[in-house]
Amino acid sequence: MHALALRLRRLSVCSSLFLSLLFLSVWVPALAAAESALRLPMPETLGVFPAATYDDTGEQVGLAVMAVESLPDGLIRFVVQSGVRSGARNVAIAWLEPTDDGGVRPVRQTSQAFDQRGRSLGLLEIDHRAATARCVGGEHPGGAGDVVPLAPRDRIGNVPLNLLFQPLLDGQQERVEFQFFICRGGGRVIDFAARVAGGVPGAPGIVEIQYGPDLGGMFSWVSRAVLPRLSFWLDPLSPNHYVAHRMPLYTRGPEVLVVRKPLTPRALAHVP
Repeated sequence: MHALALRLRRLSVCSSLFLSLLFLSVWVPALAAAESALRLPMPETLGVFPAATYDDTGEQVGLAVMAVESLPDGLIRFVVQSGVRSGARNVAIAWLEPTDDGGVRPVRQTSQAFDQRGRSLGLLEIDHRAATARCVGGEHPGGAGDVVPLAPRDRIGNVPLNLLFQPLLDGQQERVEFQFFICRGGGRVIDFAARVAGGVPGAPGIVEIQYGPDLGGMFSWVSRAVLPRLSFWLDPLSPNHYVAHRMPLYTRGPEVLVVRKPLTPRALAHVP
């Protein structure tokens, strides 16, 4: 009986070990395969592209810049920084990885806003390979901050929006669906959608693209009534098609218009 019990115990241990290995063989590859599901066009032009920040009257209130650079590790770093002279600013960065089809996908994105006094309002960080996002500082003091698990193939596109919207400019799509990660009120992922709002009078080729939370059929009128005005202007003849964008510098912060130099808001028919 003692020998039989020993055999049964060994069999139980082997069975548990087998099931554990089977579990790991199923889940470890799945975790290792975490990546962004977004496929973006490869940036056509590298370099630093100066821009300026304007208020709604068309007055310049600060400077801005977009930079696209190739890194030694093969990644492409995409930086957008905008601000006003009083101190409020936003710095957003995306690290993009080339894909086999000739495009790129984001592997990491960060965004950090500063208020009028230059104080950090917190860091937002998205790690697509780890399938996590976190909020540090601001409402989330301390080290690691709020960590939010993401789907293994998320569609978060907070930073490289001009690349994400290019299929709209090319007419390949009438609508682009993606996700946005926000920190205010607790880190969470929100479904977003973008569409072409129309051309710009007197500026052939420039297209305005509006985007916001994807509320289905309510998107067109609810977003205009209660949400910030979020727009990008693209032109097939501009570097990486970028012309301008309009958004708040930070949540509930001043809404600004950023325009690539040497253009001004007049080029967008934004002011008389």
